[in-house]
Amino acid sequence: MAAFLTFGLHLPTMAEVWNGGSPPPEYLADPAVFWLVKLMDLGIVVPAILAIGVGLLRRSDWAETAGYAAIGWMALLGSSVAGMAMVMQLRGDPAASLLNTIAFGSFAVLLLIATWLVYSPLFQRDDIRHIPPRVNDLELSQ
Repeated sequence: MAAFLTFGLHLPTMAEVWNGGSPPPEYLADPAVFWLVKLMDLGIVVPAILAIGVGLLRRSDWAETAGYAAIGWMALLGSSVAGMAMVMQLRGDPAASLLNTIAFGSFAVLLLIATWLVYSPLFQRDDIRHIPPRVNDLELSQ
């Protein structure tokens, strides 16, 4: 997610603006919002996702909790951006791109599947899922 946001979404459009090329329509519509989104994603979201990813690789307790929040947030954000891309495509917005619509839609579906896989064990009933017995429970039953 961090790599996609950085290299796939933000850096290409930032490079266009910096190099004096033709700025993207979203920049022309409102440069302040353009830079605000870049700042928030590259200054807050990407570092947070990277920190959580490193924490998960190191099996840190805090990272597991943060990971639940991050995957849920990413699935919701990805879905909203995909929805926005679809509406822009349908309305003929000059900033719309079929490639972006397909990419964001695919990314949203993958994130929703990942979120389902992460969250689904939390919603199983105790009598359905297998919970290994504790040693004390075994001694009491004998």
